[in-house]
Amino acid sequence: MFVASAFVSAGVLAACGPASEDSEATTPAMVEGDSASSTTASDGVAMTDGLESAWPETVQVMPFGDSITEAPQYRGALVDLLADNGCDFDMVGTRNRFGETVGDADHEGYARWSAAELAEIAQDRAAKVEPDVVIVHAGTNDLAGGTSPEVTLERLATIVSELQSGSPGTVVIVAQIIPYESDTGEVARFNELVAAFVSEANTDEVNAEEDSAVQVVLVDVNTGFDLARHARDGVHPNDEGGRRLATTFYDALIALNGPCQR
Repeated sequence: MFVASAFVSAGVLAACGPASEDSEATTPAMVEGDSASSTTASDGVAMTDGLESAWPETVQVMPFGDSITEAPQYRGALVDLLADNGCDFDMVGTRNRFGETVGDADHEGYARWSAAELAEIAQDRAAKVEPDVVIVHAGTNDLAGGTSPEVTLERLATIVSELQSGSPGTVVIVAQIIPYESDTGEVARFNELVAAFVSEANTDEVNAEEDSAVQVVLVDVNTGFDLARHARDGVHPNDEGGRRLATTFYDALIALNGPCQR
């Protein structure tokens, strides 16, 4: 199984060892939503020191979340980015919705599902699919439904733990979620908690307690996401918004694995 390359340079991304119908401490380094799609440190993505070759084998990527994941916008754009840049990858999951518009449509996206519901299936899906990387965007439905940011964070942490349990060694990319129209400040609070969670997960003490090779990576898809420009309904990304998310997830994958082979 694929193993992520140690740590990426500080200031960009944190990786550590031993998330149409939804209404869905120290801050760690991260991949930011405003970074351009690229494979060089000067353009916003730092490569791991000493990495000579990239993507030595097919990297299995599992998108995991609610309808923002189920919808084709970011998944289709991410597939295109990976393919256009010569990346050897395979989108994996037990679902295949929007296969007619997404070149590789396997995923684990569930419209209207809360992070609590996603946590219930995380271990099973990870065990079945054994992904190398899981991209998690979850918590929108919890917050929009009145669940506090603190409880939503607990549910997200359970998702990460269950993914780890189902597929030890899997890298979990956790997104600070995009805004939604009815937000009254809970998204900002939740995203702060997500950053703190990843920062804590990066400590040696936590790594020792977890006894696992799983890595957790923080990405920011919230910064710069403009609902008027990037969403189609006040919640879900339109095509432009999907490309923004895809670019950030792509940058995280490249930061972990190095540039793709052409």
